[in-house]
Amino acid sequence: MIATGTGRWILLPMAASAILTFTSEVPHHYWLALGFTILTFVLVLFFRDPERPIGEGIISPADGRVVEADPTQGHLAIFMNLLHVHVNRVPLEGTVQALSSRHGPHKPAFLPEARDNAQVETLLLTSIGEVKVRQIAGIFARRVRTYVNKGERVDKGQRLGIICFGSRVELDLPADRVVLKVRVGDRVRAGSSQIGEVRA
Repeated sequence: MIATGTGRWILLPMAASAILTFTSEVPHHYWLALGFTILTFVLVLFFRDPERPIGEGIISPADGRVVEADPTQGHLAIFMNLLHVHVNRVPLEGTVQALSSRHGPHKPAFLPEARDNAQVETLLLTSIGEVKVRQIAGIFARRVRTYVNKGERVDKGQRLGIICFGSRVELDLPADRVVLKVRVGDRVRAGSSQIGEVRA
C-alpha cells in the first residue's frame, strides 16, 4: 500500500522511464530510463504504508529510533531515517482540538535543535488529557501532510499524516498520567510498539 497523497511522486519517474524505454532509439536514453526505474522503486520504498497490528496501551506515532525520553515531562522524540515508513499514526484515541503549522529551519532531525524546525503540531484531547504530536521536518523533508481535521474524532492507530524523506516526531503526554515504556536508543514501529501505559 502506498501512502495517501504520494502517488504523483512515483508516477512521474515511472512515466519518464516508460517514455524513454519505448520511444527512444538513442542508446544512452536506455541508461536514463534505468535510472528513472530505480528511482521509482526507491520512492515506492519511501512511501510504503503497510498495515500494522495495533499495539497495547499508548502506541508509537512513528517508526524509528527513540532519541529523547523524559518520563518527568512525558516527552518522547523519535528519529525517522530514509528507510523507515514515513506515515505517522495517532498514539491514543481522542478528538483533534487544534492543528498548527510553523515555518523554520531544516536542521538534522536527530539533533535536539531540530525541535525548532518547520513542523505541524496536532493537539489531541484524550481520556488522559491533552496529547501533542509534532511532525518535524529534517534536512531532506520539506513537506508535512496531515490526514486529520480539527474537530475530528480519531482512533488509536489511525493514520495521522506523513513527512516525506525522513524526519522527527515528538510526543508530549501528561506526565502524571503516563508511564513511559521506552528508553533512548529503543527502536519502535508506528502503530505497533507500545511506548507508554496509563497510570492505574
